Amino acid sequence: MEKSSQSTGNMLSMLGIVWTIGFLVAVPLVGLALLGRYADALLSSSPLFFLIGVVISIIISSILVFRKTVQLMAEAEKTQACSDKR
Repeated sequence: MEKSSQSTGNMLSMLGIVWTIGFLVAVPLVGLALLGRYADALLSSSPLFFLIGVVISIIISSILVFRKTVQLMAEAEKTQACSDKR
């Protein structure tokens, strides 16, 4: 019974990580793309600001995902170190 509970906990943890990374990519992309479309509509410069927004969101998302990955790796190393001591 304990093995099944631990497996469910691991699955929920992985789903949480996937959900978080999805937000780290989607929120900047949608926000900056919409902001770029709005700027293009105001300035009649389509698709210049839309594309600038998408490129900036890719850069921001890459940085955020990298930071999250480093954080998760540090947590995994800490967990591994604790389990090795047992």
